Amino acid sequence: MKLMVRWTFRGIAAVPLVALLFVACKGQFYPYGYPGRTTAQAVLLEEAQNDYDFGPERAQIDTADSSFPGPSVDDTLAPNMTIASMTLKPGRARPPRRLLARLSSDRDYPAMGIYAGVNFVWRDTWDTTAVAAATWRNRVTSSRPGHPDHDLVRDSRLDRFPSTLGLHRPSVLRLRVNSIAFELCLDDPACPSGHCGYF
Repeated sequence: MKLMVRWTFRGIAAVPLVALLFVACKGQFYPYGYPGRTTAQAVLLEEAQNDYDFGPERAQIDTADSSFPGPSVDDTLAPNMTIASMTLKPGRARPPRRLLARLSSDRDYPAMGIYAGVNFVWRDTWDTTAVAAATWRNRVTSSRPGHPDHDLVRDSRLDRFPSTLGLHRPSVLRLRVNSIAFELCLDDPACPSGHCGYF
């Protein structure tokens, strides 16, 4: 009987240990029921679902600038996007990152790290001072597996467009150039307008 108890204990303890070693070596631990995602993606999706409220879906805003030479896509291939602001639910502790918006697209737009389906726009800090804005990172993460986080890069050529947006809230702008380009406008104290354009 003693031998049986000892063997059972070792057998139970060995299974998690082997699984843990496999996970550590392969780097493929998918928590929270999000198979195929990296751990960071899964944590972000869990936070979005449990810790945030979503505002109403808003359509992309159209504007034009035929002189803008930025990344673009043919009219027939341009996605349609909607965006919803995200706010932390009352009483929730702040997670390390700050989710700003849920962005839904009917097609891929890799130039901005956006893929068909749901994407999340987030920042690596809650600090909104001008000092912090000089170094913070704004990113897009797709809810679909297999797509890495995409760092949004501020483009000074896009700073003039957000003045047409009115309210300071995350917005997606469809910019008609020789074809179509897109930008994300996020509140940014480093910009005189209070917004900046990001790819």
